[in-house]
Amino acid sequence: MDPVANSTLPLPVYGQWGVPGLSAFVGSIFSIWIILANIVVLMAIVASKSLRNARESLCIAHITVADLCMGLIFGPLTVDYFVKGFWDHGCDFLIYYTIIPFYVTFITIHSLGIMTVLKLISDCCRTQIRKCLKVFLLVTVFVLLWFYFMMMVVSTNNSRVVGVSFSLKVGIVCTDQLTLDTLGTVVITLMTYWAPMIFNIIFLIVTFIRVRKDLYSVERQLLTFKTHAVAVAVCCLLPLPAIAILGNLGSTVCFTQNCQVMATITNFYLLIKSGLMPCVWFISPEFRDSIRHILSFINIGSNI
Repeated sequence: MDPVANSTLPLPVYGQWGVPGLSAFVGSIFSIWIILANIVVLMAIVASKSLRNARESLCIAHITVADLCMGLIFGPLTVDYFVKGFWDHGCDFLIYYTIIPFYVTFITIHSLGIMTVLKLISDCCRTQIRKCLKVFLLVTVFVLLWFYFMMMVVSTNNSRVVGVSFSLKVGIVCTDQLTLDTLGTVVITLMTYWAPMIFNIIFLIVTFIRVRKDLYSVERQLLTFKTHAVAVAVCCLLPLPAIAILGNLGSTVCFTQNCQVMATITNFYLLIKSGLMPCVWFISPEFRDSIRHILSFINIGSNI
């Protein structure tokens, strides 16, 4: 629906909360860090042969690209919103803007779950499964993940019903916007966060039990258990306020002061999560060694 002007009915206003200049500045810092840090992670994977050959790297690459989208798309749109003082990208795109964090959370938390399962399988069946079969299974799992993701997007769009009309600013009104109904809200929050979060915690506990029984076989993989546990904590816990609060709103478009306060805070929680995940990967010695190699190569090139 396109914005229409001159509405005669009093409509709720989709406004902002907080100090616009400060929020825009903090959002800009977060966005720049998210972009640079996640690009460094991708460069580290490409530059290191051991990282390229590690199955966990495909999962980390999915998480990194998803977080990179937060820095490239969601962050700048949020900054633009606070700088201008109102949403200036159309009524239809506002709904998609508010759902972007859910899609990013879906990819990151499912990829992390796949990485946990891979660690368990490789530890249990290292000699029983051939390398070519492992590669085939890995590719199949991610094909199914993207199919599952597309089904989630389709089900989200099909669950949209005619919702409320609201104003973006004086003279710009969004009429009869399609928002998620109750069933759609339950489906997207369950598929995006709650179910994979529970499985991630269960798999992490199982991994911890195996570490206690056979420390060497698990610890010699790309990510140690401590690093993996930190990744699960950051990926699962930081989105919790956003999913719990924004998911309860259905359309995630709010008009009350209290709702806009919570929406602003939870959006920054999601940006923090996307900025912290690269720091988690930097804990791994393989990533640090790869980054040192990149920096040394840059220094050699600059001295020539």
